[in-house]
Amino acid sequence: GPDGRIVYAPIYSEGLFRISEQGGAPQRLTAPDRDRGELGHWWPQHLPGGDHVLYTAFCTPVDSSRVGVVSLSTGEVRDVVDGGFYGRYVRSGHLLYVKGDRLYAAPFDVGRATVTGSAVAVLDDVFGSHTGGYSMLDVSVDGTLAYSPRSVVEAPRELVWVDRQGLARPAMDDRLRFNGAVVSPDGGLLATSVVGDSQDLWTYSLERGTLSRLTSADRTEFSPLWSPDGQTL
Repeated sequence: GPDGRIVYAPIYSEGLFRISEQGGAPQRLTAPDRDRGELGHWWPQHLPGGDHVLYTAFCTPVDSSRVGVVSLSTGEVRDVVDGGFYGRYVRSGHLLYVKGDRLYAAPFDVGRATVTGSAVAVLDDVFGSHTGGYSMLDVSVDGTLAYSPRSVVEAPRELVWVDRQGLARPAMDDRLRFNGAVVSPDGGLLATSVVGDSQDLWTYSLERGTLSRLTSADRTEFSPLWSPDGQTL
């Protein structure tokens, strides 16, 4: 912020804190409202003027999240968008936020930190993370928007082997939304996570050429790691 203090979220399930750029004891700014389903307060942005900070009150499903604002001088916390996430103020005088795969813009009084009119959809096919409450977008000072389309980020992917000469060949025929891969210690199995309605663990037998699903719950499982003996994932 303009006073040299940093606003941050220390862990996934906490609110926002503030600390001097010189260090010292952090000061709590917000606390997630568990009765309203808030899992954490994330993605803070200082608003011009220095007194207010935007943030995402993350809930599941992600579209039930809220964009909130906290006053650094009074400690007042309130919602500015109910049903959206990754709020970002831009110099045109608008608050941008994401819901589904769509980017919305609402007129915003930055002095009062208040939405002053109806939101309108400005862009479709915008990626928003269901588990991270963020979107891959940013707006420059001249109003240019850079973003990642959901159709590109979530496109099916191919796992390949790359040799020491840089030549690539397919590791399997299947194309899915793979997220990372790790080979077992004996070189016989490949463990990966696949993104669908949830994110689940799969293994691929390099000998038989078969892909097998390990988990199917609504929970999110990712970043598999083999035990040294290869008997446990």
